[in-house]
Amino acid sequence: NNLLIKISCFFATRKKNGITKVEYIKNQKKKMEITREQIIYFIKNIHHEIPSIISNIGFLICNNCLPYFIYLFLSKEKYSLEVLLLFFALYQTVSYVTTFFPVPGNAGVAESTFVLVFKSTMGNIVGACLLIWRLFNYYLMIVVDVIYFNIDTMRKKNNLEKVKEE
Repeated sequence: NNLLIKISCFFATRKKNGITKVEYIKNQKKKMEITREQIIYFIKNIHHEIPSIISNIGFLICNNCLPYFIYLFLSKEKYSLEVLLLFFALYQTVSYVTTFFPVPGNAGVAESTFVLVFKSTMGNIVGACLLIWRLFNYYLMIVVDVIYFNIDTMRKKNNLEKVKEE
């Protein structure tokens, strides 16, 4: 930890930005102490975050399995754990491509990747699966977010009115 401060101090003070090594080291130690306090606070209060963590894991599992369940619905195939895991892995490819190759406005990257990845497993129904997947994965989330935003805004407004009354 002190070695990292010394190395960064060496490079930071080489720029001649008017800061002394002592000031730089004090600043870095202060930042490290703040980070340490925040980590301790987070660890002590992790139990408050458990419902959020569980709901996020559940959402991710459902979201990643969604293409498979759409495929089952449209193709009338029987459930298979092996195929579910294959679809889960293929969907990760779609997620990684859309996350790590940013394109302005995405320009259909998610849809193109979905078709390219799932064409071999879904066959001719890939287009219908794509439309239903996009409906659930994108447009439904917009509706849910608007509802949540309105509920949260009303809750904050009510709390503010209660504070003003007191």
